[in-house]
Amino acid sequence: MPKQTFYNLKEDKRNLIINESKKEFAEYGYYNSKIQRISTNSKIPVGSFYQYFNDLDDLFFYLIELLAKRKLEIIEEYLDKVTENCFKEKLKAIFLAGIDFTIHEDKAYELSCVLNSLIKDPNMSAKYQSLIKNTPNFFEELVLEGIQNKEIRSDMTTELFSIIFFKLHEGIISYLGLLEDKNKLDETKLNRLVDLEMSLLFNGIKGENND
Repeated sequence: MPKQTFYNLKEDKRNLIINESKKEFAEYGYYNSKIQRISTNSKIPVGSFYQYFNDLDDLFFYLIELLAKRKLEIIEEYLDKVTENCFKEKLKAIFLAGIDFTIHEDKAYELSCVLNSLIKDPNMSAKYQSLIKNTPNFFEELVLEGIQNKEIRSDMTTELFSIIFFKLHEGIISYLGLLEDKNKLDETKLNRLVDLEMSLLFNGIKGENND
């Protein structure tokens, strides 16, 4: 995480370093990113970088922490808008929040891809798990509530449900990440996409002629 000297910088300078770092990791990935390039683009000496962060790991996981916090804020905003206290409506809100985050948060999708490739490394995975250990797991909490209220089946574990939900949603997010015009998706199209996601989850892929 950043050293106190980073927080002592003016906000616009901190934001410049953050934004240029996001661009660097998004374009070059983790292993090909360079402190020298980040420093040059952020208009700081390389020596100053080490006054703000210990190393590249420190910087990268700080960016991931910022993105994770922002995603949680968006999820909470969507959940606050839910008027029906039921499993499906809350799940749809979480799915919508995830798509909103992917589309509108700068470099969120690209950095998520970098992270997914990194956590195959046990050391990197351990760092990530340490980072998120106190983060609320909305999927698991919602699944437990849905089982208790008998809105979803009770013969599967919350962990398995969460994996199924997450993998489906991850697929939709990956699809969105590949769309060049994803920023042009309006609310109607987004809701249609999430409705498809919900239908796949609850009804599967069978067609009208499939019994």
